[in-house]
Amino acid sequence: MSRASPAACLALAATLALAVATSAMAAPCPPPPLTAAEVTAAAARSDGKDRGLLWKLTRDGSTSWLYGTVHAGRPAWATPGPIVAQALKGSTVLALEMDPLAPDLQARVAALMAAPKGVALPTAVTNRLARQLEDSCLPAALIQALHPLAVTTIAQLTVARRAGLFAEYGVDLTLARLARTAGTPVVSLETPELQIRALFGDPGTIDLQEVTATLDGLEEGKDTATLERLIAAWDRGDQAGLASYAQWCDCLNTPEERAMMRRVLDDRNPALAQGIAGLHGKGRSVFAAVGALHMTGDASLLRLLAAQGFLVERVPLRPVR
Repeated sequence: MSRASPAACLALAATLALAVATSAMAAPCPPPPLTAAEVTAAAARSDGKDRGLLWKLTRDGSTSWLYGTVHAGRPAWATPGPIVAQALKGSTVLALEMDPLAPDLQARVAALMAAPKGVALPTAVTNRLARQLEDSCLPAALIQALHPLAVTTIAQLTVARRAGLFAEYGVDLTLARLARTAGTPVVSLETPELQIRALFGDPGTIDLQEVTATLDGLEEGKDTATLERLIAAWDRGDQAGLASYAQWCDCLNTPEERAMMRRVLDDRNPALAQGIAGLHGKGRSVFAAVGALHMTGDASLLRLLAAQGFLVERVPLRPVR
């Protein structure tokens, strides 16, 4: 997902069912979405290892946690390891970018992802979208129903299943399930409206350059390769590898692409930091789980939280491979 925000996975996974209501898939098609029973069975078979990047946040004598996540994963990752699980268990609230299990999320995101009225795509772009949907075994009707960037993101998520990466094993979704089972409150740091605006731009508009760039990535197979490399860096807790994303993603080559990434990551970080600090300031122990790329760069969540008086300490999870 080189040109769609990594955070897009979480928002769009909630509406993935809209795109994959196909019948039996032929062999060349990506694997179908997972059922709830399959996810539950995978949790029982998961390897129970700690993964990702975890920081301890200390201020005013209280401890909270910041966990860098990815929004798609593999079956072996269906449950967190002991260190992450213990930090979550000892927290009084789980804070996510958005709670993927919120009752109204799917309907709100679906409405926000609707195709802008009165905005027509060039025939060449429509044809390219149609080819991607056909290759992904997704219904062509999505082109008329959804914003084109929603169509390409759903295609990205679907194609990623060929590489064994499923939104159903996204870390945020796993944590939300665990918190509900334990009776831990789950709060959203952002709204669907804010995330979709960050991903797609102003409501009712289509940025054809972004659509074209995303189609380029899909057609060349670069998006899945980039996603695999990103998730591999997260898996081994490679903070340096994540921090150098701009050097290897081949997705920040133009001023427009760089502006899009600032909109998707840096511009959202101040509000995320304020939300985490506000929850901590209420005497709670917060387990905040946010996309790992938000922990990189000069405007990272780590820097912003340190500027708000937190002692930010990396928690070793396992040796870096």
